Amino acid sequence: MSRYTINIGLNNPTTGKVNSVEITLLEAIHNIRNITNVAIKTSFSERTVVIDFDVICGSINSLSDALGQDCVAIYDQEAKQGFLIGHNALAWGEFNLDYFLFI
Repeated sequence: MSRYTINIGLNNPTTGKVNSVEITLLEAIHNIRNITNVAIKTSFSERTVVIDFDVICGSINSLSDALGQDCVAIYDQEAKQGFLIGHNALAWGEFNLDYFLFI
């Protein structure tokens, strides 16, 4: 079974505001089931919630939309591969591991 890490930016381009960590985690728990380990980490360039979990059972697109994000970044720790998911993921280009935060 793969283990995934997801990065969700807190800046909301839809509203121009910053989503709270609490709201972001609640939306993540609502949209992703079977979360086994949750941790919060902050980068210096942008506040980001980092969630580590075993199974993707929910809709990442729904999570991205619920938080007003263009996309969210997900890294498959087993495959050593990352990707962007969301309605505007293509505008962000390819997944870039240099910008990804781990727990």
